Amino acid sequence: MFACVLFVFLAAVYLSGEAKNLVLRKIFIYRAQVANVAAVISGGLVFLCAQWTGLDLISIFSEDPISVSCMALASITLIPLWTCLRRERVLASRLLAGVQMALILIGWFKLQFPFIIASRVSSSEPAITLYSTAAPDGTLRYLLISLVVGSLVIFPALFLLLSIFKSNHGSKAKRRGAS
Repeated sequence: MFACVLFVFLAAVYLSGEAKNLVLRKIFIYRAQVANVAAVISGGLVFLCAQWTGLDLISIFSEDPISVSCMALASITLIPLWTCLRRERVLASRLLAGVQMALILIGWFKLQFPFIIASRVSSSEPAITLYSTAAPDGTLRYLLISLVVGSLVIFPALFLLLSIFKSNHGSKAKRRGAS
C-alpha cells in the first residue's frame, strides 16, 4: 500500500505540470497533496504493522543513522514541496518530489541491506540476500557493459523523442497530417 501511495503522489505531481487546463491542474495539485498526506500516514502504518507482527522495526530504524537522516530530510522537503505545489512551480515541485522519493528509497534500502527477503518462518531457513543471489562476476561484468552501451543508444533517442513531442513542431505536424 505504501508503494502504491507513493506512485500516486508522484503521478499527481508530474501530471500537475502537464495539465494545460487550470481547473485540471488544481485537481492534480490537490490530489498530490492528499497523496502526500496518505504517504506519511501509510509510512507510519508500516511501522505499526511491523510492531504488530513482532518485528521491532522502530528500534532497527532508530539505530540506523542513514535511514533516520533520510527520513528527516524527506520530512523537511514537505514544506518547500507544498509551497511549490501551491505556487504552481512545476519544475521545483517535480524536483522536490523526486528528491523526497529518492530519500525514502535510500533510507528503506539501507535499512534492509543486504536482505531481499528475510525469512521469519524459522531461524534455520536462510534469508535471501543480495550476496547469496548474485550472478557470477563474469555475467555481472557483461551486464554492466550492456547497460552502458544500451544507455548510450536509448537515452539520446528518448531525449530526441521527448523534444519532438514537446516542441511546437510536433503539434504543427500533427495538425497538417489531420487536415
